[in-house]
Amino acid sequence: MTKVYTTSQGEVRAIGGVNLDVRDREFFGIVGPTGCGKTSLLHIIGRLEAPTTGTVEFVGEQHAKSPVSMVFQDAALMPWRTVEENVPLGAEFRREERSVYKRISRFFLEVVRMLDFAGARPYELSGGMKQKLAIASATRNPGNSKTSGYPLSRV
Repeated sequence: MTKVYTTSQGEVRAIGGVNLDVRDREFFGIVGPTGCGKTSLLHIIGRLEAPTTGTVEFVGEQHAKSPVSMVFQDAALMPWRTVEENVPLGAEFRREERSVYKRISRFFLEVVRMLDFAGARPYELSGGMKQKLAIASATRNPGNSKTSGYPLSRV
């Protein structure tokens, strides 16, 4: 798979010749210097961008409409909502049953050890806590794969 961007200075090859196999329940990392194409690769895996050549395939049983959930470098949180209300955003966009929102939100906040902050607003959280909240939101989404453009060692 490759990804080439066209800029005012010509073409920039962000990804060249990537071939990656990840097994079920396998954890992997993409490591490299700034500007080497890590985020572009994650965007392609997450279907936010198309590769210039090649494809991304998810083999096996799919448990959701989208096989990927993403945690972005900047936590995409709704500032007017509480921590607990931010977790089920994906479920809301998919128009799932409202009756399960609170129960599921509380479960995933417990997973990331943020249940004590359920009533807080995003502006009251540290950067790491915002990322934990974004991870809880992504984990809540039933996709099979999770990707992150954020260095998780900070979380």
